[in-house]
Amino acid sequence: MVSIHLDAVGGVAGDMFVGAMLDALPDLRSRVLGDAAAVLPPGIGEPRLEEVGNGGIRAFRFGLVADRSAGSAKETTFAALAARIGAAGMSARVVVPKVLGPGVRSGV
Repeated sequence: MVSIHLDAVGGVAGDMFVGAMLDALPDLRSRVLGDAAAVLPPGIGEPRLEEVGNGGIRAFRFGLVADRSAGSAKETTFAALAARIGAAGMSARVVVPKVLGPGVRSGV
């Protein structure tokens, strides 16, 4: 099992973090893309991972390719999104430790 401790004091861009992790852990690519697709509402689009380069540095970009034929996306609520995630049947459950304070984590 791989464990990563992320201390994002100033924040982190989720799309860039996912791209970097999928570059470092290529065995997770199909699983993550499948799980992301499973939680998206129908007609929204599909998750995509593409290799890009900037200034001679290679990287992966993670994002959503919108389905333009579906028109405008409808707004949703957090509760509706949480329900979609719970019902998605993702490949494995991820347990995130509860943070108690700076550098202190519970055993959850």
